[in-house]
Amino acid sequence: MLERLRPHLPSFLRYIAIGGFVFIIDFGSYAAILNNDITYWKAAAISQIIAFITHFLLNKHLNFRNHDRPTSQQFATYLVVALFCLGVGIAVVQWWIWIFGASRVNAYIAKCVAVGVNIPIGFIGHKKLTFGQGLKAVVIKRQQAA
Repeated sequence: MLERLRPHLPSFLRYIAIGGFVFIIDFGSYAAILNNDITYWKAAAISQIIAFITHFLLNKHLNFRNHDRPTSQQFATYLVVALFCLGVGIAVVQWWIWIFGASRVNAYIAKCVAVGVNIPIGFIGHKKLTFGQGLKAVVIKRQQAA
C-alpha cells in the first residue's frame, strides 16, 4: 500500500505547505481588514475569499499544474470540494463538542481535529476532481459503470 501512495507524496507535501501559507494569508488579511474598522464577520468573509482564491491559484499553478479544463470550471469544482470540506469540518467540531463537552480548549482541539480530517479529503478531492477529470466527468463515468 505504501508503494501506491509514494508517487503522491510530493504533491501532498506541497498541498500541506500551500495550506500553511494560505493560513498565514487568511489570518494576516483578516487582521489587516479588522484594522480598517470593519465588522468581524465581514473581515472573516473577505479574508476567506482571499484565502480560497490564493489556495486555488497556488494549487493550480504550483502543485497540480493542471490546465486541461477552463479555469472557471476548475474553480467551480474547487468551491464544491471546499464547501464539502466545510461541512465535514463543522460536523467534526460538533461531534467533538458533543462527545467531550463545550469549552474553549475543546473548541480549539475540535478545530485541529477537523483540519486533520479535512487535509486528506481536500487533497483527494482537489487532485481527482478540481484538477483531475472534473466532477461532471466522474459522475458520468460512475453512471455508465452502474
